[in-house]
Amino acid sequence: MYADLILSVGLNVKPGENIQIKFDSQNLELVRLTVKRAYQMGAAHIVYDFQDDEMNLARYQHLNDDLLDDFPSVVADFKLNLYKVGYLQLSLVSPNPNLLKQVESDRVGRINNARSKSMQESMRYGMENHSKWVVVAASSKDWAKAVFPTLPEEEAISLLWENIFMATRVTMKDPKEAWLKHDARLKEYQTYLNQKRYCKLHFVSELTDLTVGLVEGHVWNGGSEKTVSGEVFISNMPVEEVWTMPNTIEVNGYVTMAKPLIISGKLVNTLKLVFKHGEVVEYESDQPDTIKLLLESDSGAKRLGEVALVSIDSPIEKTGIHFKNTLFDENAASHLAFGQAYLDNIEGGNIMSLEERKERGMNHSSIHKDFMIGNKEMAVYGVTNDGQEEAIMIKGQWVI
Repeated sequence: MYADLILSVGLNVKPGENIQIKFDSQNLELVRLTVKRAYQMGAAHIVYDFQDDEMNLARYQHLNDDLLDDFPSVVADFKLNLYKVGYLQLSLVSPNPNLLKQVESDRVGRINNARSKSMQESMRYGMENHSKWVVVAASSKDWAKAVFPTLPEEEAISLLWENIFMATRVTMKDPKEAWLKHDARLKEYQTYLNQKRYCKLHFVSELTDLTVGLVEGHVWNGGSEKTVSGEVFISNMPVEEVWTMPNTIEVNGYVTMAKPLIISGKLVNTLKLVFKHGEVVEYESDQPDTIKLLLESDSGAKRLGEVALVSIDSPIEKTGIHFKNTLFDENAASHLAFGQAYLDNIEGGNIMSLEERKERGMNHSSIHKDFMIGNKEMAVYGVTNDGQEEAIMIKGQWVI
């Protein structure tokens, strides 16, 4: 059932479509089931992007120092060409939060930055929804042990699967119908916020007082999305958020991260940021070197590309689990993202020039990194054009 949901609800596979699957060596069994089901649904051709923790670790540990800032353009071009000819993108993740724990932050940051910069055009193509794409998760021993360190390995793997299936509605009587209802609910929030046309959002809690300006002509999205040609898909499974585009120069105040975050293989437990005119001007963290490397990735890395609202009564938050993976943790709390903005969050974005997008306040970067800010103390207000504030969330929950 999980493989079927990924293909039918997430990717919305149609006969004759091509797919690239990115997967880890630990989830080969699920990949085989997914590939079989995809061909049964009429997929024409499937290509593979194989990942393996030990091989990835070897690169970070042993790559020649002279090559840390290089990434082969042929690899980036291959990915971009797949997007350009319409390959659907399925990313099946089994993260290992501790994989790079012992590798120097500078090595990790430089290798990651080199890849991000080389892959920037293909990342942009994906974020502009030129083809359907979805990110989903699979349980694995390394991820399960990181999430449930006190449990025996098999029990931890099984419990993580249970939570993945719960979050993706696999356990419901009719999972596809459950997704339709869930999507409809997110669309209600999306519609309300698009009708309101707030010019800013104001986030307030004991540790946060941040105003996020929204670009003129901003569009809220929630749940399912559409490609530039109108094909429906769901990019993240699970998804509990509605999100839109910040104005890259109109973010002011301070914000405190609410949940730990893995950045370049390091667990960041604390992070406080101060924004002025859209840019991070100060920060405090238990991993300052890691944050410094992230914010210096390029000129857009210190600015925001996404603002998303998530109620704390989401099924993922109710588990009480820190998944140590953004796919799940970002759907447990309202969040912001450094870096590249999504093109479908601005009206007419696909027909604007790059300069026109920048003039509107859209951020551009080689990275896109979410960090969670919502909690049970958070209030979110929509600011009208005449300066009035209207409650959207109180104590972390929707009030609209």
